Amino acid sequence: MDNKERRRKSQDKIEKAFVKLILTEDRRNINVSNICKLAKVNRTTFYTNYIDMCDLISKIKHTKFTLFDELFENRENRTREKLISLFEDARKNKKFYLAWLNLSLERDCIMPTDYLKQEKSKFDNVEDFYSEFGFKQGLLTILYCYLSDDCPIEPHKLVDLVFTRKYLPNV
Repeated sequence: MDNKERRRKSQDKIEKAFVKLILTEDRRNINVSNICKLAKVNRTTFYTNYIDMCDLISKIKHTKFTLFDELFENRENRTREKLISLFEDARKNKKFYLAWLNLSLERDCIMPTDYLKQEKSKFDNVEDFYSEFGFKQGLLTILYCYLSDDCPIEPHKLVDLVFTRKYLPNV
């Protein structure tokens, strides 16, 4: 097995262990030591692949939540179909999404004031910031409620009920 393949296997083990922990453990028990123990890798392997827990969280978010990134980062790519896909994926992986939303792991990696500055810097004017930030926070809240209520309606109905053309310019 070459180094690239060995590295990918180690990353897979670490990421799977992390996901298992967020589904089963109290937030205080999610740390590098417990991840390594569950993944059956040593700490050196962890730090060879990730800078720290925040780096791991960021990489998992990037792979598991590509639809979020598409919906959040480019308003022009925001479509009814992508929102429906997000709610369908969340419905299929309900436990994972709820755990992720409940733990708010990403918030541990950045100060709230830094996060807001970072978000505001993406926009040319304050109106666009408030509009987009409102969409993002609203979407996360709706997703959380939808999953907490055991997905009471079909994803396509939910999208039609909640989101307007203002948020879906390509509909």
